[in-house]
Amino acid sequence: MLYPLIFHPIFKQHPWGGRRIERLFKKPLPPDILVGESWEISDRAEAASVIANGPLAGRDLHWLIENHCDELLGLAETRNGRFPLLVKILDATQAPSVQVHPSAAVARKLGGEPKTELWYVAYAEPGALLYAGLRLGIRHLQFVRSIEEGSVMDCLHTVPVKAGDAMLVPAGRVHTIGPGNVIFEIQENSDTTYRIYDWNRPGPDGKPRQLHIEQAIEAIDFEDFEPGLVPADFTEQEHGRTRMLADTDPFTIEEKQTSTSFPMDFRQADRPTILAVVSGLVRVRHAASGTDIALGPGQFCLVPASATDTNLQADAQSTFLIAQPAAKSASAPGAASQSERQIVPPWQVYESRRRMQSELAGPAPKWSWDHVKHRLARRLVYSPFLRMLLLKFWFRMAVLAFFMAMLALAILLPPVWRSTPPGFMPVVKVSLLDKIQARTLRRTAERATAAGNYRAAAEAWRAALGNDMGSAELTRGFIRNTLAQDQPDKADLRSALSLVPWLLRLSGTNHADLELSVQLLDKFQVYNQVYELLAPMTNALTPTLQLALTKAAFFENRIEEFLEYWQKLTPQQKENPEAALCYAAYLTTWGPEGTSLEGRNRLLAAAEGPQPLRNLANRL
Repeated sequence: MLYPLIFHPIFKQHPWGGRRIERLFKKPLPPDILVGESWEISDRAEAASVIANGPLAGRDLHWLIENHCDELLGLAETRNGRFPLLVKILDATQAPSVQVHPSAAVARKLGGEPKTELWYVAYAEPGALLYAGLRLGIRHLQFVRSIEEGSVMDCLHTVPVKAGDAMLVPAGRVHTIGPGNVIFEIQENSDTTYRIYDWNRPGPDGKPRQLHIEQAIEAIDFEDFEPGLVPADFTEQEHGRTRMLADTDPFTIEEKQTSTSFPMDFRQADRPTILAVVSGLVRVRHAASGTDIALGPGQFCLVPASATDTNLQADAQSTFLIAQPAAKSASAPGAASQSERQIVPPWQVYESRRRMQSELAGPAPKWSWDHVKHRLARRLVYSPFLRMLLLKFWFRMAVLAFFMAMLALAILLPPVWRSTPPGFMPVVKVSLLDKIQARTLRRTAERATAAGNYRAAAEAWRAALGNDMGSAELTRGFIRNTLAQDQPDKADLRSALSLVPWLLRLSGTNHADLELSVQLLDKFQVYNQVYELLAPMTNALTPTLQLALTKAAFFENRIEEFLEYWQKLTPQQKENPEAALCYAAYLTTWGPEGTSLEGRNRLLAAAEGPQPLRNLANRL
């Protein structure tokens, strides 16, 4: 007879890990190492969780699969002969590698295992981020180029997070965790990971870890733009509130937050259930075996499918997760053929699934949102519109023709699509046709840039901006194209310089856009604008921007400010050739007594040297 099980954690050392698992969850870690992962429930060949309680203590999870599979899994099925889910705690004091997991189709092709996972943020430092999916508009060619240039992070969508946030990471989504996060990760039992970028960190052998660029490019979903967190769509119930975090093919995961003491039983469970306690205290009792387990934060329990007389008692102000693997597919020996089976309408499938979840959660109060949804779903069966849409071919064609006509009107109507951010003035509106043309021209510009034809690329970027002037991405493209040239066309340069303030307004002085703009102004020596941009934010500048401000102060004849900025630079920054020449010019005219000749000699040496320092030295 199986009973609720707890396991000894398996700690994994990583250079990006830390010691917060010990501090937050009272788990004694091995001394003097950085722990990035704690595998809480695992059935992997390289790491199988060992049972820590009851008569089966000392046995591992794979032994249970081999000897008590039906009792443990019920209607769930194994994954490659192993337990279907893998549960971890992740502690990221630095960012792990940028990576992607393959879909089932890609895994079959490349020989790996597919993986979808859910992140639940158990702890987050102020300003913590998750990186998931691509920034809007990033395309295959741009992403590949960013790998070559070491700028992959510029392509990733960033999501600010706090404790209690959750994100689903489906197969194909490029991702990594930002520093300062402690994550509960529930995933398919797979360890196939294609690394794209690992921050140039050495592995245990002192050499850089292997990357999997070709496999990753094939696995990435390049239509996965700027995903969001799981919505905070809680359903209020008698003892607190609940929300569905994931309802996917591999698993379902639900979050419960209690306001009062909350009882729950597992009489309706037909699959194993994993409990993960985030905060508070949850007690799990199994009468038949006499099991009584108290779970605190960061502790996990596996309730076998056969342990149906298990009940749970959560203290007030507790938060915990309930995860279950998917059930087996319906094709069993002796089952009816597809033609003999009754076709169940999709809304009835949805209602049955929601009813199972509600039985696990307890009855919903009358007129709660769940109650209303179930009543509405039952009434939709009798909707004449749905019946005609499902049964009448000509009606489906008429509805399709109507929507196609509406789409055509949306393209041909005057501009109605807002292109600029909310609250931005002036408002720029474009038509859908404008958006399509801008997107096509943007691809043309990117191809021309990749071929080194910057003049043609500039024309394409300019035409794209003419169709969608409110697009920050198109503005960035034009500026980058100009920046890539040593001697751009004068008209292109004037246009790029005029777009700098427009871009900074569009993006709300996004830090990456500020660096891009200053890089353009610095390269073409428009130091008055560099000074105007950076002087008000002296104390919040990156090293690159500090250097630019130092040079700008000198060329704007603000000598005292220049000296103040120069003294704040690090020794490495002072070795920058252009900044060093500015300092040499300072020594020549304004420096302490006896330094004039030293500064003059530096300038003369640079004036006889190679470009572009020769021009700068002559100007100084």
